[in-house]
Amino acid sequence: MDNKEKQYWLQLSERYFEAETTDEEERRLRAFAASTDDPDFNALRATMGYLAVSRRRMSEVRSAKSLSLTIGRYAGIAASVMFVFGLTWFLIGQHTFSEDCVAYVHGQRVDDPNRVIALMQGNLQEMNLDASNDPVENQLRDMFETLK
Repeated sequence: MDNKEKQYWLQLSERYFEAETTDEEERRLRAFAASTDDPDFNALRATMGYLAVSRRRMSEVRSAKSLSLTIGRYAGIAASVMFVFGLTWFLIGQHTFSEDCVAYVHGQRVDDPNRVIALMQGNLQEMNLDASNDPVENQLRDMFETLK
């Protein structure tokens, strides 16, 4: 390397330390610093080497964070799905559908279907509603007969 070329690289490295170089100039300066063993460029090699390691380390940290965010997202989605399934299972379990005819009268369980129906008809009669002559049912019947 002649003196003129060395001066060019020294001036470019000074501009680099003052943050006045373009991306292309920095790329060429990195290539030069990696290829020379001139002790006048030790500070440049040390700085560029440190920055290269820092960039690589930051890239690894970003990748790790990205991976942890991805895993966190999937874990959140899985937890949400499990919650919905669990809630659905719980709610369905709370409403067991059976063909049992059960009533509770004064805290006592009555499970004889004939007795339950008799109790229901008795309650309807007490409210002046005959089970065979329900006014709501009659009104609905009147409304739908007009549609025929």
